[in-house]
Amino acid sequence: MKKTLDFYINNALFFDSIIILALWFANSYFSFFDFKIAEKKDNLEIVSDTVSASISLAGFILASLTVIASIRSNITNRPQDAIRNPLEMFFSDVNYKRVVQVFKDAIVELVLVLVFILSYFIWISQENFLNFTILKWIISAILMIFLSVSRTLIVLFTIIKIDS
Repeated sequence: MKKTLDFYINNALFFDSIIILALWFANSYFSFFDFKIAEKKDNLEIVSDTVSASISLAGFILASLTVIASIRSNITNRPQDAIRNPLEMFFSDVNYKRVVQVFKDAIVELVLVLVFILSYFIWISQENFLNFTILKWIISAILMIFLSVSRTLIVLFTIIKIDS
């Protein structure tokens, strides 16, 4: 299970895209959910909320990264053979770089690349999109936000569990 989770975390953006496409594909053939399309005005309000949520969650992830960096600054960096406790091992150079990379990828996914920019693009060019396309984007963006925040929380809770 740990190796699977590590593999997912190391290739998060790729697997998030596959998960979302697989859900859309499965829903179109098996209809797990019967999506009722709201009016375009209502969907655009949700897109606007998605933009705000992605910025807020990116702030949360930055705050978590700050906490991790402050914990790391209080731990002596020792060679692998001189590590005295699990927290020192977790914050060794190799592991620390991986943890920081998870958080950086989540911020990129939420803000720079997918959720924020594409949601904002859809919102400002709303006349160019069908209402159903907007609904699909809303659901995809919410799934991306959920997956991204879940990954960062898993890593954060792992660090907290090691410390206690």
